[in-house]
Amino acid sequence: MTNAFHDPLDDIYKNLLGRGVKQEGRDYWGGQYDKSIAGGSTHDQAVSGIRGAIKQSSEYKKLGFEDGYDHIANPYMSSHRKAAADSIARGNGVNRGSVASFSDKFNADGTQRADWVDEATWNQRKIEELQDQGNSNTGDNKKYDSLLANFSALQSSLGGYQNRLNDLQKAYDQQGVDMQNQWNNMMWDQNRPQNLSVRGVRTQNELPSWRPRSQGTGFFGRGGGGNMLKTSALNI
Repeated sequence: MTNAFHDPLDDIYKNLLGRGVKQEGRDYWGGQYDKSIAGGSTHDQAVSGIRGAIKQSSEYKKLGFEDGYDHIANPYMSSHRKAAADSIARGNGVNRGSVASFSDKFNADGTQRADWVDEATWNQRKIEELQDQGNSNTGDNKKYDSLLANFSALQSSLGGYQNRLNDLQKAYDQQGVDMQNQWNNMMWDQNRPQNLSVRGVRTQNELPSWRPRSQGTGFFGRGGGGNMLKTSALNI
């Protein structure tokens, strides 16, 4: 392979396949370049032919570009898609945050992030970030303890209100009993006799047609004579 094709081949691989070129690739395409030049092609014609041939490879087709995609205008798009495909291939690690994804390495336009170094550095930063989050949870625990204390105080207050409600309920029930007793007493008083005069045995002067003894009706009883029972002898 000629030295003139060394740099263009690196650019072709990065632009079309999103990766560097291996030695066997250099050897193969270097031979194709030499044959094209020997056949009378110019350098640009030889490079263009190699670019077209790489676009026909299965590796390029897996990236899903439509025909005629402008890689010159979007030099990092192949790297973008390859990194995304590699992330997916590594399984749940990307979703769980244990494996660096494309967005951890590249910006949205496909350029490499300024803070990206390598996988080992990314892992170290991830561990430190998780440790910092764990330390910050101490403040969250204090907030939780404060919230729990406030909740306990609220429960205590509600317990006091419940006791007061129970006392009010007892007082209300007792008032109902007292009112019922008053009602019963009133009804009993209304139904008892209102004429308080004596309705039993009357005294002598209360008898109908009573007259003093001197005006008595005389005696009564069987027969006559001085031994007859007189009204003056009644012990009434």
